[in-house]
Amino acid sequence: MLKAAIWLLLLSAFGIIHAQPGSRGFRDQFGVLHYSPQVKIDVVAPDPEIQKTLVSFLGRELRSLQDVRIVESGQSHLVHMIAMPIVDNNNNLIAYAISTVFTISLSAELVSREIGEMVPQETMDKITQFIETKQHFLRHYLDMSAPNQTGLREACSAIITTLDTELFEPQRKRLREEQGQN
Repeated sequence: MLKAAIWLLLLSAFGIIHAQPGSRGFRDQFGVLHYSPQVKIDVVAPDPEIQKTLVSFLGRELRSLQDVRIVESGQSHLVHMIAMPIVDNNNNLIAYAISTVFTISLSAELVSREIGEMVPQETMDKITQFIETKQHFLRHYLDMSAPNQTGLREACSAIITTLDTELFEPQRKRLREEQGQN
């Protein structure tokens, strides 16, 4: 089981397995499939105002990618951020420590289609059971931010740029190549 789970995570991390059917993209009026990840934003911070600010900044950065849809459920990807204040001995805020995890949803149908012939049916059944209800880890990033709006905005921008560069752009490229668009 562990061996199958490791295979599954490696395949998804390197773009061999795509997100849930339907979340991979949309077809335009000419029938061309465009990549369109559906992203849910989840932010935890001790201060509700900082939480709202981070959700807003992350949403703005994701919307700037134009092909990303922000959703409340049915996501293909989850951006989960925890922002913790760092204070000095006098309890003055000096920075925020930001931990961000990106996860992906996988469907059993898709995994079966991608790797079904490579593994025995018993193993495939276990993989299917494993992935049905879980988000699967893709990347984790740690960052520090200045304790102001500018610092938080810059941190969110850097995080989403990394997400786009390392995760979304390779998927866009793969889809273009599959369609012969290069």
